[in-house]
Amino acid sequence: MLSALVVFLSYQNCGEMKALNSIQSQSSSGELTNNIEKFKCDPSAGPTPSSARRLTKTEMIRSYDRLLSVFSLSEAQNIKQKLAPWFNTIPEDLGLKFDSDDSGLSQSHVNAYLELATAFSGEIAKSSTLIKKFMGSCANTTQLTQACLENYLKTSATKIMRRPLKQEEIEGFVTRYSSFTENHNKWFIAQLLMNSNFLFHLELEGAPLTSDTLRLSPYEVASRLSFYLLKSAPDDKLLAAAGNGQLDNDEGLRLEIERLKQDYPELIQSTVADFYAGWLGYENIAHPITPMNPEEVAFANGAKLQRQSLINELKTMTSYYTLETDGSFADLFLSSHSFAVDQDLSTLYGVQAYQPGGALVPFGDGRAGLLGRAAFLISGSTHTSPIIRGLMVRNQFLCEELPPPPDNIGNMVREPEPDQQLSTRERFDRKTSSPACYSCHQSINPLGFALESFDAFGRIRDMEIIFDSDGRQVNQIPIDPVVQPNIHLGDSMTSSSPSEFNQLIVDSGKAQKCMAQSFFQYTYRQSPDISKDGCSLAYMDELIGSPEGLRLVFFQTPLDANFRLRKVD
Repeated sequence: MLSALVVFLSYQNCGEMKALNSIQSQSSSGELTNNIEKFKCDPSAGPTPSSARRLTKTEMIRSYDRLLSVFSLSEAQNIKQKLAPWFNTIPEDLGLKFDSDDSGLSQSHVNAYLELATAFSGEIAKSSTLIKKFMGSCANTTQLTQACLENYLKTSATKIMRRPLKQEEIEGFVTRYSSFTENHNKWFIAQLLMNSNFLFHLELEGAPLTSDTLRLSPYEVASRLSFYLLKSAPDDKLLAAAGNGQLDNDEGLRLEIERLKQDYPELIQSTVADFYAGWLGYENIAHPITPMNPEEVAFANGAKLQRQSLINELKTMTSYYTLETDGSFADLFLSSHSFAVDQDLSTLYGVQAYQPGGALVPFGDGRAGLLGRAAFLISGSTHTSPIIRGLMVRNQFLCEELPPPPDNIGNMVREPEPDQQLSTRERFDRKTSSPACYSCHQSINPLGFALESFDAFGRIRDMEIIFDSDGRQVNQIPIDPVVQPNIHLGDSMTSSSPSEFNQLIVDSGKAQKCMAQSFFQYTYRQSPDISKDGCSLAYMDELIGSPEGLRLVFFQTPLDANFRLRKVD
């Protein structure tokens, strides 16, 4: 909530508007101009160069899970329980939008990886049963013969390296194995687990297409596909598909995508949830107030909300439209059904709690649309925050953002003074209507005012009830929901309700393109460059815009030609 407050204070005054990734630019008058109607595909330009990055914490843990799959369920659970303290020492990822945005490698990472690798290898190497399952029937708890070691390196070590080892690599590992004076198997396995091929996403084996573009090797495609869909290293079947050439064509790749969907439904569901958590900004959802003082108690009027209930609705809703039905972007953005699975939120909506897998629950209060969810309306106080709401829509759903305000902005702005005779809309409109502020706030205020039909708890209303500090009602003012939202700045379209507002956003196509940009960032672990990545963005935009687009964009994105290419710096 603190970060939201900073944004709120900063943008009660002025700033220039610019578009994310240069999709739009500032005209000489200070207004936004829309420079493109669609993403432009220039096959000679992309994809954007990418660098090696470390595995995220989730990817690291799931890659160890993959190694544990050679053991029985009880054996794997026992080992993982013993390793829990070392898994916990891996630093959390702190990406700006998705965890994969955080590519930094610190000494804390290195220390955690080494301790985990040592603990894992120690558990395996001390047990005759476990070492045989992990390294082959010829293995023992002392020292392997050269033939046994070489056989492991040529076969099962592929699970760690995510590709077959080259002969010179095998010879090098054999030499290093013989140099150990004790605990040969422990230090050998730990050495493999500290190899850069395990710790990083390396894509160095591809065949050159041009002077600066590589076609990924089949094993690199297998890794990219597995980490994209499952956030885990490829399983044996996927590595086998890479080895037999199945991943060299779209049909073979499609077959593996379908198999992974069938074999790992829980990981697929987790992946879908992770994307939406970043795109919809779960981390920015405010904490509902816990009524304390008389004004808060009067405002709440018995309503209570848990922040997790707001997130749970979005998780359930996005899973439904993406995985449980063939949902389109419009289906999600314009939905008139409640997906509140918790009693506190369903009570606020005036409906029964939704039971996943059961019948859909229509909203009882007439609300509709993604932006009618309490998660995007809660302010954390008794008053709505139209500036924060407007910035959320402009930045998060239209991919347009304001640059940092002047350094002295903190001394220039104050929250509009309370006035029992004015609505929140009127107070903010007066505060920001000066010529100095208009160039900025014409693109923010209407987006926030369009949602004034919802109070600071996300309850629908047609009157704004004003209380004094003692909790007494002192006024009620009719809500004015009519706005010219300026989705395309300067257009003359108007909306008179939140439902119409949501429809205008969908009709503009801008929110769909914004989702495509977020999906590119999620897929490729970096923000798109509009000029270089237009082909992939256009492909994703087309998928999202289809009748079953939400499902298609997740499972057909790997069929994009650029998914199997890497641009070299």
